[in-house]
Amino acid sequence: MDEVSRCVMKSILTIARHSATTDAASLFNALKSLFDKWKPLLSNYYKTKESQVQAMLAIEDEVTARENLFGPCLQKMVHYLYEVDVLSEEAILEWFEQLNDKLKPKLTNFIEWLKDAEEESDDD
Repeated sequence: MDEVSRCVMKSILTIARHSATTDAASLFNALKSLFDKWKPLLSNYYKTKESQVQAMLAIEDEVTARENLFGPCLQKMVHYLYEVDVLSEEAILEWFEQLNDKLKPKLTNFIEWLKDAEEESDDD
């Protein structure tokens, strides 16, 4: 099932890459549109933390392979998938811990925001 989880996300990323122009803004708009269109599918495949981590590993693979295109929108992608409840905080934090050190700085602001939000909700 891990392979299916990765392939679903990789397919969406590939479609977005082929439908977008060469800039990150166009790519993110294409991704957002695809994520919205396929949200029922994504919600079905990414119910567990493990499958969500697989989705993020597919994103990591694509960003690593095409950093100039996907790198600038990595944070927006992960944040958007979190906002629409495809990715959980727990899965994101677990994936971030094992993330390639070269990519971590691209997500630092979002991860700090996520941890701060978690601390605030724990205080309530």
